[in-house]
Amino acid sequence: MIDLCPECGAADLVYDRHGVSYTYKDRHTTIPSVAAYHCAQCGGVTLDPAAVHRYDELVAQFHRRIDAEAADPAYIRTVRSKLRLDPVEADHVFGTDGFVHLETGRVQPHPSTLKLLKLLERHPELVDELRE
Repeated sequence: MIDLCPECGAADLVYDRHGVSYTYKDRHTTIPSVAAYHCAQCGGVTLDPAAVHRYDELVAQFHRRIDAEAADPAYIRTVRSKLRLDPVEADHVFGTDGFVHLETGRVQPHPSTLKLLKLLERHPELVDELRE
């Protein structure tokens, strides 16, 4: 049991389960049902020691998902070449504007663009259906 808020020293902590907002690489999520002491004064959250392992695992899963969405620019360039598209055609097929920026790493692709890249890498014959 925690008696005082470690952030502001207030004594009015409430033990409850709440979603806790979390941000990683400018992506936001809510870690659901976190057992913690919530401070009514400052809004601080102190995890129940028994909840730390579960919270850490959910955070690690979120990190892995976000990191998996990041694409290596060389991979994007390789798939585009394999599909025999120049950057302008790739913009048309993928519905992007500035595919060349994805290939240089200046811009990260939207997760849907990355999924489409992976699909077309496995099934390049489908690119003709997207050219129309």
